[in-house]
Amino acid sequence: MQKSYLDLRVRIPINESNEYLLDVKMNQIITDISEQIGLYNGTIEEHSIFTKEIVYTTSRGEDFTEEEILSPIISWMSVTEPFSLFIGQLYVLAQEELYNLVLTNLGGIHPVRKLEQFGDEEMRMVLERMNFRIETVMSMPVTGF
Repeated sequence: MQKSYLDLRVRIPINESNEYLLDVKMNQIITDISEQIGLYNGTIEEHSIFTKEIVYTTSRGEDFTEEEILSPIISWMSVTEPFSLFIGQLYVLAQEELYNLVLTNLGGIHPVRKLEQFGDEEMRMVLERMNFRIETVMSMPVTGF
């Protein structure tokens, strides 16, 4: 007879406070989850704490890491010309410039909403920034030979 299992990874933001230290809060959450999944003979086999730098917070208090902002940018790039045609270093350069533009122009709104608002002007700005960076690199003298 075979048994089926549900392998579940849960990520819970934990904010340390003066009242509760990080390990105290973690243990409290693990105890609560263990009680709930224990009703179904479930167990927590392992757990870990990892920290990520928050690079942006919306006016509604939503926190975003660099990866969470890059993810919709990468999706947007895959369906938006000319970015969908870029490969290699050109793709990386476009991604960096889009990230910087999105991050500096969010003004309290959700990153996905900002990308949805992007038009010709924003795309032209990214391309101009890319051109400037490429020209800067190309004009550097090559030494060391």
